[in-house]
Amino acid sequence: KIEVRIPLNDIDAPESPDFSPDGKLIVFSGMQRADADIFTIDLETKELKNLTHDPLAHYSPTWSPDGRSIVYLTRVSGNEKLYRMNADGSDQQQITFGTHDEGGAQFWDADTIVFASTAVNPAEPIDPDVSRNGQIYNLWTLNFKTNELKQYTDALTGNLSPVVLRDGSSVRLAFVTYL
Repeated sequence: KIEVRIPLNDIDAPESPDFSPDGKLIVFSGMQRADADIFTIDLETKELKNLTHDPLAHYSPTWSPDGRSIVYLTRVSGNEKLYRMNADGSDQQQITFGTHDEGGAQFWDADTIVFASTAVNPAEPIDPDVSRNGQIYNLWTLNFKTNELKQYTDALTGNLSPVVLRDGSSVRLAFVTYL
């Protein structure tokens, strides 16, 4: 059953929707005039807002549990990097660096994200030839308060697309793995 349909006439290829914690907004990525940006739409007013309006490719947004910030991917110099911004699109900051790729993040808790990365250590640069030939994703966590990175998986075949599952006080992680 479709409860509400919101036409996105000016947006091509909308994807990766995520409801804000209060259920009032949806953040998603889409193309507008050949630029891949992050947008929000207000479910009550139907107001569409472009949060990242620039020529870089932005996608895979996710809300923080408190609804005050959004983490998303941006293609920078040929690599996928994680960024964080305020919910209104201000204060965009790169949070992973290097010549390896990251995948979309999810919030583990209010201060920690879990994400896939092809790096041996997302805090250290990797030789571009190694990164081109070693596209094996593993899961990492990054704590925003301590800046501590922890490797969560160590597979030779790849783990990606983490999803955090909450059931009361218990937290579990589901992800795609290649065998």
